[in-house]
Amino acid sequence: MAVEALKVSGVEKRFGALVAVNGINLSVLQGERRALIGPNGAGKTTFFNLISGTLPLSAGTIQLWGRDVTRLPDWRRVRLGLARTFQRNNLFMSLTTFENVQLAVQRQQQVSYNLLRSARSFQAINEQAQQVLEQVGLTGRGELKVASLSYGEQRQLEIALALATKPSILLLDEPTAGMSLAETGQMVELVKSLPAALTLLIVEHDMDVVFALSDRITVLHYGQVLAEGTPEEVQHNPRVREVYLGEGE
Repeated sequence: MAVEALKVSGVEKRFGALVAVNGINLSVLQGERRALIGPNGAGKTTFFNLISGTLPLSAGTIQLWGRDVTRLPDWRRVRLGLARTFQRNNLFMSLTTFENVQLAVQRQQQVSYNLLRSARSFQAINEQAQQVLEQVGLTGRGELKVASLSYGEQRQLEIALALATKPSILLLDEPTAGMSLAETGQMVELVKSLPAALTLLIVEHDMDVVFALSDRITVLHYGQVLAEGTPEEVQHNPRVREVYLGEGE
């Protein structure tokens, strides 16, 4: 029986008179690849911020693995297995690639550097950091300063930082935004290679990427769910074609 990883019920977010998210219901199963699409201003990133806990809800509830996390801060949600990337790189540009991942692993293991800790504990952190770099295809780039990486490699590193927290649910916010065609292809292959048990919720504008990665698609319009279904169902939905894909009947 499929396990529900994420459940969103009646979620709303109001900024004064502006209703950015208006009564969204969403259920994502363990291991599912769910894409979240919609025109600019549809409320996608705001919705991600609500799920991750960086914004408080105006109404509704959010559950992770059956636990109500509506009022939990973002760091508590991370401890429960939720991780995310951002539209813009959120990296330490002056540090090396390895040091960025090392810090993320250190935080995940709740380790702080001090002279009383055994060297073995730091060795475990370093080994895990190296494994994460290998997982995202950045082997051999660990000693480079992040500022010297290509844009595509920096986006790969964003995913590495998220994976370093050992998430069970990963939110990817525009993972291919600003990438070249070649970089986009590499990112698609990277996302495809992630463990099958890892639940993914992806905000993405590139429809080729959406259709390549998603099991199901949820379409947002003015902060509400316009449609939901398999890629084929959404692609042939007349309302979606009119509102999002720009095609009249």
